[in-house]
Amino acid sequence: MNIGKRTMERNNETIICISTALEFKDRQLLEHSMHTAHIAQCIAEILISDGFRHALPTCEEILRIGIIHDVGKLNIPDAVLMKSKGLTKRETETVKFHPTWGSEFVSKIHSLKHLAVYVHQHHEEPDGNGYPLGLKINDIRPASRLINVCDRFSAMTMDRPYRRSIAPSHVIGILEKDIEMFFGRRNKKSIIQCLLSIRHIQYIACDEDTHPLIKQSIHKIPAGV
Repeated sequence: MNIGKRTMERNNETIICISTALEFKDRQLLEHSMHTAHIAQCIAEILISDGFRHALPTCEEILRIGIIHDVGKLNIPDAVLMKSKGLTKRETETVKFHPTWGSEFVSKIHSLKHLAVYVHQHHEEPDGNGYPLGLKINDIRPASRLINVCDRFSAMTMDRPYRRSIAPSHVIGILEKDIEMFFGRRNKKSIIQCLLSIRHIQYIACDEDTHPLIKQSIHKIPAGV
């Protein structure tokens, strides 16, 4: 077995372990992470073929970032993460630490540490009002911009403990301006079309028969019924 294949298998095994930890923490957290990864991979395929080839990591790396982007939430108390009512100011500030915690976690995994910066930036906004760093748009990595959009789309279109899901068409209206600021007017239409065409995935189990990184494509995960 060559070094490249061994490294890929080791990375995949690590992602499986992280996925399992997310599932143990909260099944919905894992489903959201898998959904975000699926959307991000689909859009990355469009962007890479349309001028972003040198700005984005590979689709395989985008997939990994999507799955691990919320790993920092493992450090959030269950009472806060699964709260069915609005968060207090202090609880909100706690939640806002999760990109930093996630980045620190990923940076300690040698084979994945190069992905830590994307995890750290995935809640940065184009107007500079994101968190935890308050970066301006030109300082936000394209992969983090992609995860930001996909994360928010997934979160708003899924049922949450504190609210019901929002219609995808309405969510697009909320995200449309940021999509254009992040990726330009030319790419906005194709990104929106992709978002509206994606079927929600319910990820069932973290095992080597169904995990997307073993199958090499999240598209092959069977949808839940």
